[in-house]
Amino acid sequence: MSIHDANGIIAPRSHETHAIYAGSFDPITLGHLNIIEQAATVFNRLDVVIAVNPDKAGKGRFPEDERLAMVRESVADLGNVAVDTVSNEYVVSYAQRKGYTHLVRGLRDSGDFLPEKALRHINQDIAPRIGTVLLMCDRELAEVSSSAVMGMVGPEGWEGVVQKYVPEFVFKAIKKQYEQKTSGSMA
Repeated sequence: MSIHDANGIIAPRSHETHAIYAGSFDPITLGHLNIIEQAATVFNRLDVVIAVNPDKAGKGRFPEDERLAMVRESVADLGNVAVDTVSNEYVVSYAQRKGYTHLVRGLRDSGDFLPEKALRHINQDIAPRIGTVLLMCDRELAEVSSSAVMGMVGPEGWEGVVQKYVPEFVFKAIKKQYEQKTSGSMA
């Protein structure tokens, strides 16, 4: 099997490929896991990296350490996947500094394509040797995003809906957070 490098040159797959899949993962969803599982079959090594924007530090739904634990538990059975964090650095600069060969980005639908295309071009300006691979998530997960999942929390019957889109331990964390929030507001 051959792959194209960042310059479109075909290279044998015998060399080490090390990709990064970055996001806020706030929280990680089954859609994220679908992309991670696909990428883990394409690359020799994959690092899932929680990208922390310092301007938004402390403003996420889940603290960084909890997101890190959720992602680690989610990928524990994937032998070539590791988890890390990056803060106050462009993801592509981090990838270049750490020796990654590719960035992995997920597409849910056609609406994701144009922003991802623009990001790929900007990343190429910053680090021309880092390739970008766009992976489509499976059809049944195309509508799943962290924001959509968290937006479904609260109305009657939300548990049965949200549970379909996140790993079980993530669902438990969401439920615990919701219960703490609602019990605190009643006090």
